[in-house]
Amino acid sequence: MKKLSLRSEAEKIYIEIPAEFIDLFMPEATEEELKVYLYLKRALQDPSILLSLHDMADLFDVTPKKIAQALVSWEEKGILSLEYADRS
Repeated sequence: MKKLSLRSEAEKIYIEIPAEFIDLFMPEATEEELKVYLYLKRALQDPSILLSLHDMADLFDVTPKKIAQALVSWEEKGILSLEYADRS
C-alpha cells in the first residue's frame, strides 16, 4: 500500500480535539454532529465566526433543524452546555 504524505503551505491554526472525544463519541456521531462539533471548536478561536442555526445550516447545506438536533445531542452527551437567549 502506498503511503500518504501531507503538506500544507497555509498558515497553521490548530484545534485541539480530546482523545476521549475521538475514542468515545466520534464513532457514533452523525455527519452533522461532527461538523457542528468541529465548527464550534473553531469558533472558540475566532469570535467573528457566526453561530446562528441558520448560518451553520447554510454553511453545511443542511436544515437548521439538523443543526439544532446536533447541538441537543452534544448537550445530552455532556459535550457542551446550551444557553437560550430570551427573544422577548
